[in-house]
Amino acid sequence: MRALRIALEIAVVVVFAILLKQNWQFRHIKANLPRPTSFEAKETLPSLNVIGADGKKGIFDPGPGRNLLLIGDPRCGSCEHVLQQMPADHSMVLSIANPETTRSSKFASVYHGPIYSLTEPPRDARLHHVPQILLVESQRVVRTCADVRDCR
Repeated sequence: MRALRIALEIAVVVVFAILLKQNWQFRHIKANLPRPTSFEAKETLPSLNVIGADGKKGIFDPGPGRNLLLIGDPRCGSCEHVLQQMPADHSMVLSIANPETTRSSKFASVYHGPIYSLTEPPRDARLHHVPQILLVESQRVVRTCADVRDCR
């Protein structure tokens, strides 16, 4: 009987050790997962060097109040479709393409609001997912939208 008790106690300790190891492995895997492929609500936009359609260089700033932001690429057909729905007031476009490509694209001829281009290729993986329609306030994402009409 004593041998059975010792065997059961050892079994409980072994099972507990296995559970601890699995828990640690799960937490380690979860902590090392890649970041999301697009921006999410409550995230802060990264500091980005941009050039405006007027040729002025600066740091991207959506300005005060809530604004609609389209992150897009002029070479993307879906981005052009979304761009045609964008209102000119309280909205802006952030092109991930270089300034020359953006200036010579439909972005500049179709949309009459502010357009900014990145001065260097984006390093943040979230910027590669286009189109993204975001409602932003200052540098913070308030809401992500599937359609321009959802963000008004």
